Amino acid sequence: MEITKEAMEQYEKVRASGICNMFDMNCVATVSKKLKFKELYKIVQSRKEYGNLLENFSVLMKKYGIKQR
Repeated sequence: MEITKEAMEQYEKVRASGICNMFDMNCVATVSKKLKFKELYKIVQSRKEYGNLLENFSVLMKKYGIKQR
């Protein structure tokens, strides 16, 4: 599964909110579902995919030109 720009933008919104420790998949899943962040929610459903996002966070943010808040 490709991690899309939309998923990364959604991830950054959750991260910047400070609601979750981003290593807490359950919290990220709950918040992304509540906010209707469908792209992020799909990724968080897979430990492997979410691990890939975490491992490649900096590369993906740079790839999509997303600035951290």
